[in-house]
Amino acid sequence: MTDDRFGPNTAQVEAIIEQAKRLHRFTEENRDQRVAAWDAARDAARDAARDAAWDAALAAAATVVQDLITAEQYATLTAQWQVWVDTFNLDVGATE
Repeated sequence: MTDDRFGPNTAQVEAIIEQAKRLHRFTEENRDQRVAAWDAARDAARDAARDAAWDAALAAAATVVQDLITAEQYATLTAQWQVWVDTFNLDVGATE
């Protein structure tokens, strides 16, 4: 007599169960790698956002006091922001 505890698809169901067990072992073994990758991605995103915010803040501050500082000082304060503007081909001085 055959074992049909899962009905007529017992062999297929048992194969799926075995695959799930292997997948679980695989994910458990690679947990440290996943955690490290997640941490690295989070840190990179946080650092990029922080850097962009500081660059924007410096550019905004320079724009507010532009009439009080020299052109060289303004260029120094807005240099990083200008890199982003040039990279994305934006014209921040344009008015329509």
